[in-house]
Amino acid sequence: MENNLNFLFTGDSITDWFDTAELLKSYKIKNVGVAGDSTAELAERINYSWFEPLPDYIFLCIGTNDLARKRTPEEIRDKILDICTKLSNYSKSSKIVLTTVFPVRNNPDRFMEDIILLNELIRKVSINNGYMFFNLFPNFTDEAGMLKEKFTDDGLHLTKAAYVRWADLFKNFVKGLEK
Repeated sequence: MENNLNFLFTGDSITDWFDTAELLKSYKIKNVGVAGDSTAELAERINYSWFEPLPDYIFLCIGTNDLARKRTPEEIRDKILDICTKLSNYSKSSKIVLTTVFPVRNNPDRFMEDIILLNELIRKVSINNGYMFFNLFPNFTDEAGMLKEKFTDDGLHLTKAAYVRWADLFKNFVKGLEK
């Protein structure tokens, strides 16, 4: 199915390594994720080249590296708000979609309790600021509440199976936009 919308994906390695050209061929997606980015680096990288062509929707998935750097969920939320303001300044017509931070599996630098709190704060930011919310988190957790084993090799980064799942969820999300 051909889609006429333009999408911008931004975030850290989780986004960077999402091969949207392969898994989402029929969508016009510019992926500007960068491995290692936290909210601070991402905020500094935003530039005009991201907005050619003008995206209809901007998907933001960021925060896990902030947790590894011992920033609190509240500090991360505040920086996400700053990023959203910058994105809006570049393109007032683009709709911002805040994506939850993915779960982890036995990752000593990132605690699930912090990820769950951060995702709730991201949900509230979405509601309070008119952004859309894309809750991927429950689709990637196992019965123990951790990132499913088949979706990771290192407890943080996603496998091809996880990206296929994310692509399917994205397609369903976009179908909802077209109604």
